[in-house]
Amino acid sequence: MEIPKILLEKADEITARLEEKYPQLAPFFKGCFLNTIETTVAEVATSEVAAETVKLGFTTENMRESLLCMGAGMIGIFIVVGIIILSVTLLNKAGSGKKKD
Repeated sequence: MEIPKILLEKADEITARLEEKYPQLAPFFKGCFLNTIETTVAEVATSEVAAETVKLGFTTENMRESLLCMGAGMIGIFIVVGIIILSVTLLNKAGSGKKKD
C-alpha cells in the first residue's frame, strides 16, 4: 500500500513537534508510525471517494504474526524472571548457613 500524502505530512508534523519536547524519540517516530499504518490499515475501495480523499480500514492480515511475536516475547520474559527468582532463592539458601563466631 502506498502511504497517502496526508499521512506523510502528519508524520513530518508530529516528528517536528517531538524534536522540540522529546528529541530522543523524534528519530524513531516517523518510521514506527508509517510502519504501523502499512501493516495494520488497508485502503477502502469505494466509488464515492474523491481523488484527494483516502479512506482507511483496519486489517487483520498481520495480526496473527504480531500476536505470535508478542507471545514469544512474553514467554521469554517469564522464563528470564523465573530463572532470576530461582537463582536468588538458591543463593539465599546457600548463603543462609549459621555463622560461627
